[in-house]
Parts: sequence; C-alpha cells; structure tokens
Amino acid sequence: MKHIIFIVLASFVLLPAGTAHAQDIRMHKYRFGEGLNFSGADGDYRMELTGFIQPYMESKKYLDNEDIRYYNRFRMRRVRLALAGNAAQEKLRYRLQLDLSGSGEADARLGGYLLDAFVDYALTEHITISVGQQASPTDNRELNMRSNTLQLVERSPVTSAFSSIREFGVFAEARYRLFGKTYIRPVLALTNGDGANVFGKDHGGIKYGGRVDILPFGTFTNYGQFRLVDMVRELTPKFVIGATYSYNN
Repeated sequence: MKHIIFIVLASFVLLPAGTAHAQDIRMHKYRFGEGLNFSGADGDYRMELTGFIQPYMESKKYLDNEDIRYYNRFRMRRVRLALAGNAAQEKLRYRLQLDLSGSGEADARLGGYLLDAFVDYALTEHITISVGQQASPTDNRELNMRSNTLQLVERSPVTSAFSSIREFGVFAEARYRLFGKTYIRPVLALTNGDGANVFGKDHGGIKYGGRVDILPFGTFTNYGQFRLVDMVRELTPKFVIGATYSYNN
C-alpha cells in the first residue's frame, strides 16, 4: 500500500512541472546559492531546483596504545538535490529532496536517498495541510534547522540517539497573530511512527504528535527559526519558545 502511495505522490509532485512546461516554461531568476528558478508564462506556476554538497574529512590517532598511525577518511557528508515548486491558483506546493551520498542525517547506517516527498495544500490563509514524508515536528528543535545552515558538520549526540528525523503521514500547520507582534504556530502530525522510507520496517500503529511555538517578538525573516545561523542578519531581536509532545502507539 505504501509503495502505491509513494508512486502516486511522486507523480503528483511532477505534475505542476509538466503543466508549467506546457505553458512555455522559462528561467525566472538565478542568484548564487539560491538555485535555479523557473516559472510559467503567466507566472502562476513556479519551480525551483537547488542543491548543495558538504565534503567531510576525518583524522584520528589513538593515544592509549602503541599504534602510531593516523586514520584518515574523506567522504561527501551530504549531497543534496531538491526540486520544489508551487501552483498558486490551486494553492499547492510540493517538494522532493534526495541525498545522493546515502548517508543518514544522524546515523550513516540509517541512510537513504529519499528525504522529502510531500505536497502542501493551503486550506485557509492561516492553515496548511501536508501529505507525504518530511521532517517530524515532534523532534527536537535542532532537527528542524536545515543542514546547510549548521555551524558544525554534525548535529548533537542527543539528536542522533533519540530523533526519528523524517516520517510519512499527514501534517497540519497554522500561524495566528495573538496581539501586537506575538504569533503562535501550532502543528499537528499523524504519522507512521517508524521513521523514513518504511517499506521494509513498518511495525504498524500510528504516532500522534504536535508542537506549539510562540514568537513574542514577531516572525523571523525568511523563516530564520529554521536556520542554525543568522544568515539574514535580523535587525531586531527575535525569540521562539515552544513545547512538543508525541505518543507512538
């Protein structure tokens, strides 16, 4: 059943790209570090192709024995390729992301080529529904921050030990303004609870979870709360605090 779901999802992800091609797709813009951006002739359909690589070199020497050798290793820690886009009239947004290195985000033994494959639908001005595989909102905040904004090549050992990272399911996200500059961002998730790419390790059951974030000083510029480094240089202080809970049945 999940094989069928992923096939249908992949077809749906590529559908807007095919529609835009029929409308004389053209280069919309290119900025260094932001990938290639294409759009249809009427501007209603947009597609973005991005990617990055992170090379990694490790050198070890053990001091508690008589071994005088250095153990060196060089590898591509991350080789990411992402295809994303939206269809404004249909209120749809899609994203497909691959990791061609095959390394896991937290543990190389858990690596897989498929990372993100989901479709968003803007139910209202404030509520978005997503279906597919993406990062779990019930993990720690560090895992909600993008890999290409890390200050170090790896995340913390806590993340590696306890996080599920990505899951397949249905996600609902909202954003409301409470008063002044204060915003609240609730997220609900109904997932498989077995992690990413569960074709051969589905244990059954459902995982229920959610997160609530409060931003008392306003929203971050360009979704800066999902970046470990202040890449856009906020002009005023920003702060986010939240809580998360999940139950894996």
